[in-house]
Amino acid sequence: NLPALDDSALTSAVQADGKILIGGKFTGGLKRLNADGTEDTGFTSAVGANVWQIVVLSDGKILVFGSFTGNLKRLKSDGSEDSGFTPAVTGSILGVQIDGKVLVAGSFAGYLKRLNADGTEDTSFTPPALDNFVYVGAVQADGKILIGGIFTDYLKRLNPDGTIDGTFTPPAFDGDLISLTVQPNGKILIGGFFTGHLKRLNYDGSNDDGFTPPALDGWNESQQTIAVQADGKIVIGGYFTGYLLRLNADGTLDAPLPARPSRLAAERDGRIQANAFTPPSFSGGVNSVLILPDGSILVGGVFAGHLVRLGASGATPPPVLPPTGADTTVLVVFAVILLAAGTVLVASRRRKIALR
Repeated sequence: NLPALDDSALTSAVQADGKILIGGKFTGGLKRLNADGTEDTGFTSAVGANVWQIVVLSDGKILVFGSFTGNLKRLKSDGSEDSGFTPAVTGSILGVQIDGKVLVAGSFAGYLKRLNADGTEDTSFTPPALDNFVYVGAVQADGKILIGGIFTDYLKRLNPDGTIDGTFTPPAFDGDLISLTVQPNGKILIGGFFTGHLKRLNYDGSNDDGFTPPALDGWNESQQTIAVQADGKIVIGGYFTGYLLRLNADGTLDAPLPARPSRLAAERDGRIQANAFTPPSFSGGVNSVLILPDGSILVGGVFAGHLVRLGASGATPPPVLPPTGADTTVLVVFAVILLAAGTVLVASRRRKIALR
């Protein structure tokens, strides 16, 4: 039921009611979808230009950053502009604190500022002197602030008042940071132009040696995205070969099951899948990945159609068994074995039946 888009989807966010906001370069720049993917006709966006970022606030209002006049706006839940927010500076949204203050990065002096909930500058926030742009950021559960970009050392953590957190000692990076995600367990996923392109750090900044991601090629665009599922698996989108992959919690590739025995398949959510994660073939890069409340995965990018929703296994549409239509075979199940983490191994064989 997803709408047809005439250009790229760049960002997405889900509201508390399950409705989905998508932003990008398509006509209008911002849409809201119902949980079933149909367009929410009660949402009238006050943007009318490209949208690069969307953040849903705790009160249901929506922060957007894009190519429209002013670049940074706050919208009411119906899409109209909130006149109670007048930003002192414009820039990308790094994060929103629990008190509603907004961290903003831009080309202004100092590259990093914090805004009060009404958009005025928070003069109590005193960040360190930075010598170049901040691309990504996150507010941790304890209120400390992670920032990454192309400034010297590439990654820093700040105390809530903006001062440097001296207890955070990250490894040396040899390239820009362009994606950053904090996992529920406090570990920090970092993506960028550095050697290996993907790392996970412990809370104190040390390298997580238990995380062994695969080598990624083609990490050569400014849009990369990392999303963490409820089960700890990690979905990565970008411009590497294949454009979309999923990692296990330890960083290993969520790979297909062994080819032998051929009668084994992975069972998840009542569907039999030949592979643990088998996304469709994309014709272009992936800019945004959003894990929806039902576990499905909304993917946006520059590929044909620009927006697709995948099942938890990566399939679209989900496979249906037993086969229907012209296929007159059925699966006969001989054994079912319950494994850890709710995975089920099924031994089966296709058997020809009479067409009725």
